[in-house]
Amino acid sequence: KYITVIPNPYPGARLGHKLKDIFTAFILAEWFNLQYLHNPIPDYGDGNDWENFLGLGEKENLFTDIVTKDVVIVSCSPLLGIRRLRVKGYLVLKSIIKIERIFRKIIYKRLDSLKFLGEWRSPYWHGVPINYIEEVFGGNKDNHQELIYSFLHGMRVTLTQINVWGKEGSINPSIYHNVLKKLKAKYHQQQHPDKISYYNQELINIAVPIRREDATLEDGRFLQLQFYENIVQQLIEVFPEQSYELHIYSLASEEDAQEIINSFSKKYDRVQFHTNEPSMTVMHHLIISDVLIVDHSSFHQIPGFLSEGIKLYHPHGYIKELDDDTWIPVDDQGMFNQDDFVDAVNNWGTNLSV
Repeated sequence: KYITVIPNPYPGARLGHKLKDIFTAFILAEWFNLQYLHNPIPDYGDGNDWENFLGLGEKENLFTDIVTKDVVIVSCSPLLGIRRLRVKGYLVLKSIIKIERIFRKIIYKRLDSLKFLGEWRSPYWHGVPINYIEEVFGGNKDNHQELIYSFLHGMRVTLTQINVWGKEGSINPSIYHNVLKKLKAKYHQQQHPDKISYYNQELINIAVPIRREDATLEDGRFLQLQFYENIVQQLIEVFPEQSYELHIYSLASEEDAQEIINSFSKKYDRVQFHTNEPSMTVMHHLIISDVLIVDHSSFHQIPGFLSEGIKLYHPHGYIKELDDDTWIPVDDQGMFNQDDFVDAVNNWGTNLSV
């Protein structure tokens, strides 16, 4: 039996969302002992080869190489729900994908009054409930030699969910750790010309990505500069003088970038600014940083899960209750427990000490 996910195909969809779709398939493969079938990362519209950079499809079978007109497919999509496609499954699946796209782009804009529509218009971006997973995998009675579970984008299981469910005893807690181990191995074992570090290895490299670009207060992805500065100030109090270097990252307008530079330049000496740096270079350095601040951006959260360093994160919808040794929560003002951070540094990072 196989598992695949049809990731969000729209170029305008954010990279973090496309990756969370794909991560769903890795999670379910580990959870139910299924063979992962890869669907390449759809075009992000930035000209970068993210497929090669992340290595997620390396040494994996492709969905298009396995699926045939005779294979049984269990389709899971927001509008049409769970469908077992026993006759011409692949052709029917392509029709389901098309219907979902048409409905989302055109029809739902005119039918706001339908009660079910509000729920469908906002698919399970934060993850499906566990009873949905039980319905999909527990209700299958097919004994066919080949069966493919196919999740359409928006029908997700997140890393946060399986971490929480594991701690609650609902699932095996090793699922979370095994998936992370596999995702990290794929990234770090994949060679790529943009995976070259400019960090000074003699220093503690602190990565501070600040989401600007299209972030707004309304969508919850815009955080005030004071939030980041409060975190940085506490970090400086922990580390010995001159042992660290701040790296400020932001995709921002000229005005926003200058505001960031002015604010941090006035308060800190050991700081490097990387505004509007190429996105692959940014992601790699977030992943390999010693300390990473993780805000509300999916693009910054993905490196958090792939990183071996210490992460300071603000718990919210996509990431919460990450209380292992490398994740330290911060509150709404950017304050965190310094004793917990010191313990994490001394117990984990080979390049860190306080």
